[in-house]
Amino acid sequence: MFSATLVSIGLFILFMFTGAPVFIAMSFASFVANEFFLSVPGTIFPQTYFASVNNWTLLAVPFFLFSGNLMAKAGLAKTMFDLSDKLVGHIRGGFPTAVVLASCLFGSLTGSGVATALAIGAIAIPELLKRGYSREFSFGLVATSGMVGLMIPPSVYMILFAGLSLGSVIHYFTAGYLPGFLIAACLIAMAVFLSKKEQLSAPFSWKERRAALIKALPALSMPVFIMGSIYGGIFTATESSALSVVYTLFIMKFFFKENFNFKVIFDSAKEAATATAQIYIILGAVTAFSAVLMMLQVPQTIGRVILHYDLSPNMLLIAICIIYFLVSMPLDAVPVMYLLVPIFLPVTRAAGINDIHFMILTITMMMISLTTPPFGMVVFALSGTLKEKIEVIFVGAMPFIIAMLVAALLLIFFPAISTFLPSLLL
Repeated sequence: MFSATLVSIGLFILFMFTGAPVFIAMSFASFVANEFFLSVPGTIFPQTYFASVNNWTLLAVPFFLFSGNLMAKAGLAKTMFDLSDKLVGHIRGGFPTAVVLASCLFGSLTGSGVATALAIGAIAIPELLKRGYSREFSFGLVATSGMVGLMIPPSVYMILFAGLSLGSVIHYFTAGYLPGFLIAACLIAMAVFLSKKEQLSAPFSWKERRAALIKALPALSMPVFIMGSIYGGIFTATESSALSVVYTLFIMKFFFKENFNFKVIFDSAKEAATATAQIYIILGAVTAFSAVLMMLQVPQTIGRVILHYDLSPNMLLIAICIIYFLVSMPLDAVPVMYLLVPIFLPVTRAAGINDIHFMILTITMMMISLTTPPFGMVVFALSGTLKEKIEVIFVGAMPFIIAMLVAALLLIFFPAISTFLPSLLL
């Protein structure tokens, strides 16, 4: 079994270093392990692929991605940014604070860290540079603050975790609010600490603030409408994801008419379909690879080793977060989740750790992974779109990554931040 495990993992790592896509690396490693060591009927792999995506909960993914793309193309990023700037832009560190707040608001609508960073970055980075902030600070702030939307519902990552753990999407969504606000507060604190002493502008009048709020209100009401329909028992999370598309099209038609046309809708649908296909094919490959590792007793062995050291729940979570951090450096967040969560979930349950608490920490570490070298997806997206050097963004993101790691530690030692709100639903 040890040699089979070594060959499987070794082939996967070898393929990754050659630049092969993750799903090919995992699929080939699974095939070789089965053919030469396990001799399981070959039909198990297509069955595993299909079963991994044949899930009612996962049907919410393409709909939330579609509505998020529509939001991004409707010009809502500028609306959210204008509102945030008018509210806090006049205080010390107010403009960077406005960037974080706008990212939170826009991210909660789109559910996409990459889309949030690109949309907010296109507006905020030129203004940050104009106000004298360094390129490192500007790009690093945008890259990391764009991740907060992954924690604030509706979150695609929470839906993916629910598919793995067979947990309640409603409870997972509810758990995301307080951790999301905590991470945003840590990013704001770091941004204010690093902010230069700029010439403060006069505060906007309450009339201007009210006008910005009224303009943003149709978009801001979407999470309330969607989450209210779930909490009220009117729709399931999957049904509400389809409703989010209808609602987005409605507000685009009546409030953001300039970007409401067939091309925007078609491009948004095509991008959502492409992203969904990428997630699903990776999901299938990782599920097959995880099944092979399960048959080779790898998760069981890792679980026994961890439990042998009799770590406290907090130390266990710290160890898991360190593993997440290291493994996610060369891999994207989705395969890391599907590879490691099935291994760690039985261990955390045996240690008495709440699934909701573990889910929040998992997503926090996935948020961090999207901005860490050498393959942070958001960093590469910003670099390619806004024409900035990769190293500049990585260097600028480091202080904010530290802020998110501090937030992760607070979440570990104060589990009530994650579990309090869901407990009210029980």
